[in-house]
Amino acid sequence: MRVLLMGGTRFMGRYAIDGLLAAGHDVWVFNRGTRPTPDHPRVTAVLGDRNDPASHAVLSALDLDAVVDFSCYTPQQASNAVAALPGIGTYVLISTGAVYSPAAILPWGESTPLGPWALWGDYAVNKLAAEQVVTAARPTHSTVILRLPYVLGPGNYADREEFLFNRILDGAEVLIPGDGTAVQQVISARDAAAVAVRSLDLEGLGGAFNAANPDEFVSIAGLVHMCAEIAGRKATVRHVGGGITGTGRDVFDAANSVFPFLAANYVLDTRAAEGAGLLPRVTPIAETLKESFDYLLTNPERRTWTRTQAETAALARLR
Repeated sequence: MRVLLMGGTRFMGRYAIDGLLAAGHDVWVFNRGTRPTPDHPRVTAVLGDRNDPASHAVLSALDLDAVVDFSCYTPQQASNAVAALPGIGTYVLISTGAVYSPAAILPWGESTPLGPWALWGDYAVNKLAAEQVVTAARPTHSTVILRLPYVLGPGNYADREEFLFNRILDGAEVLIPGDGTAVQQVISARDAAAVAVRSLDLEGLGGAFNAANPDEFVSIAGLVHMCAEIAGRKATVRHVGGGITGTGRDVFDAANSVFPFLAANYVLDTRAAEGAGLLPRVTPIAETLKESFDYLLTNPERRTWTRTQAETAALARLR
């Protein structure tokens, strides 16, 4: 197929390019040109800005079969894309489990009422609105929505596992909200990309699917200890107050966090994805963390870090 990849120059997108090429597809990568597109005869860079409807005009001239969209964060970005690609056969939209309204019974399946989850603030609100825009605009075409939990892996643009590794390596205290028992579910960036590519191979597939590691769950304290074991260091941990976010606020700020994961259970039911054949292989959490650790060590610029303002405030409260 001729596949448009939106968000293909880093993290999950780079794995998706590899997967699409391995499956025999030709790839067009729509991006602003701020990062290099892989140099490959079957990969074509298309310059454009997701926030600029006019720059999408070039997409209308391409004879494309499908789009895999990793970089849609707002309903306006979704609207720009579907307007430029009205007849495209399959649209795979990467979304999040944060669109659900937290239910008392875990795991959360696709029939769980939509919220979105208020703790994720505008991120969840906009992701859910983007889902609705794409679905409403394509009533007669195949639309696949993949809802992911936390995504981990080498080169993560979200400061999650490297947040922990950097503090552990430098002997700094890791601050954990609550008692550390909140259970988390993750998926590796490689597996998330593989699920997106696999979505194109399953003829007639449509609807929303949770995609995550169905076999392993880990507490937030357990994540710290796993990272410490991989780093070969002892983690110094301090439990802090501040509720689920560790800051006392009702919205989690990923860019200014006490801890890079919520102190709340976050587990998705993946049986629908497994039944559809979307989860052929799942990378163990420890393997994903080890790959992230090795990447961190070979990219020393990522070893520079400072305490977030939220951490500093939490430490001040404890004095």
